[in-house]
Amino acid sequence: IKGGQGPPPRHDIFPPDMCKELEMLHTQAPAHRFKHTKKAIEEAFGMRCEDIFEYIDTQPVASGSIGQIHRARLSSRAAAITGFEPGEVVAVKVRHPGTADAILRDFETMLWVAHVFSQLPALKYLRLEDTLKQFAAPLKEQVDLAREASNLQRFNYNFRHTEHVRFPVPIYPLVSTDVLVETYEEGDHITDYIKSQHNPYNHRLSVLGSGTMLQMMLVDNLIHSDLHPGNILVRLNPPAGLVGLVYQGLEAVKNSAKIGSSMRARIDNLQQRWLQPQLVLLDVGMATELSEEDRLNMVGLFRSFSQLDGRACGDWTLRFSGAEQACPDPEAFKTAMQQTFDEIKRIDTEGLSWDSSCFRNSADALANVLELVRLYQVSLPGHICAVVVTTLVLEGWSNKLDPDHSVLRQVNKMFEGSSVPWRERIAHLVDEAMQDEDNHLTLTW
Repeated sequence: IKGGQGPPPRHDIFPPDMCKELEMLHTQAPAHRFKHTKKAIEEAFGMRCEDIFEYIDTQPVASGSIGQIHRARLSSRAAAITGFEPGEVVAVKVRHPGTADAILRDFETMLWVAHVFSQLPALKYLRLEDTLKQFAAPLKEQVDLAREASNLQRFNYNFRHTEHVRFPVPIYPLVSTDVLVETYEEGDHITDYIKSQHNPYNHRLSVLGSGTMLQMMLVDNLIHSDLHPGNILVRLNPPAGLVGLVYQGLEAVKNSAKIGSSMRARIDNLQQRWLQPQLVLLDVGMATELSEEDRLNMVGLFRSFSQLDGRACGDWTLRFSGAEQACPDPEAFKTAMQQTFDEIKRIDTEGLSWDSSCFRNSADALANVLELVRLYQVSLPGHICAVVVTTLVLEGWSNKLDPDHSVLRQVNKMFEGSSVPWRERIAHLVDEAMQDEDNHLTLTW
C-alpha cells in the first residue's frame, strides 16, 4: 500500500482504471472495524469512548497504510482536560491492528530477499540492504502516532508566520502510540485542482507548493516525506486587510433582498477571485532531517540546478555517498547530466516549448536526472532518495497545476549574486513566496 501511495500514477503510461485504483490508496486503503477503533481509544486513554467524544463516526472518513481517521466531537469532559471547546470537531487517527508486527515481518522478508539479490555482481551497486534499512527507520517511526504528534508541533512552529500553509494541531493529552486526536481540517484534495482547467488558484498553489518544500528542506531542515496527493488539501479563505473589509461589505450587499440575481452573480464572481488558497498538509509521521554535510550538498545541488550546470549537478549528486560511492564511471555520469541540462538550457534560452525537446515538461526533465542515477549505478543514501522523490512528486504536481511555473527559476533567485549570506537569502526568498498575497486582485467587474 505504501508503495502504491508514492508518486502520482502516470496516466500517460498506465491505463485509466489502474490509475484510479492507485489513487484510491491515498485515502481509501483497507479499513479495520470500528470495534477495534473503540477498544484502542479506551485502552490508550483509560476512559470510555463515550466519555471522550459526545459523537464519533463509526465509518472512517479516510484510511491509509498505517491507520484510519474518524470524525468526532469532543465531550465536555474531554474539553476540560484539553483546553478545547466542548463539541469541537476533531480527527481521531487510530492505528490498524497488527501494523507494527506486520512491518517488522515484511522488512525481515525483504531484507532476506535483498541479501540474496545483493550477491549478484550486477546489483551490488544498489546497496539494497542499506537502502531498505534506511527506509525502515522512518516507516517504523510513522507507526508511532505519538511521534507524529511531535512532528506536527514542530511543523506548526516552523510555519507559524504564514497563513498559507497549515498542519493539524495535536490535542494533548489525547495522544498515544496507537491513537492520535488532532484538529479536523476541512478542504478539497489537491487532485481536484489539478484536474480542473484554467483554475484561477492553480498558479498560487504551484508557488505555495514549491515554496513549502524549499522552506522545509533549506530553511527548517524538517521535510515531510510522505507528500502524496491524499495528504494535501486545499482551502479557500476570505482575504485579510483592506480587501477583506471590502469582501465583507460585498457579502452584506450580496445578501440584501434589494439587488437582483444578475448583480448578485457579479459580486459572487468578484469574491471568488479574491479568495486566498491555503495548503493543508496531513500525515506527518514520516519526516526527514538532513545532516549538516547533507544540507551543504543539497544547497550545492540546488545551486548547480539553478545555473543549469549539469556537470556540477552530477558532482554534488556523487558526493552524497562520500567514500562509499559505487558509481563505476563518474565522468560518464557527469557528461550525461550535462547533456540533459544542455537540452533544458536550450529550451529556456531560446524560449521554446517542451514539445520541441525530448522531455514532456520540466518535471519530466528532472525525473530524467533520477533515471541517469539508476543507469550509471550512482549510489544514493535512502534518506536522500526519499527527499529527491518527494521533490520530484511536488514538482510533478506543481507542473500540472501551472505548466508556466518553474521551480528552477524560483530556486535561481536564491543564488543570484548578492552580498547577503545564502542562508538569509534563501529564508527571504521563501518568505516572499509564502507571504505573497495575491496583489493582482482587480476591481474590474
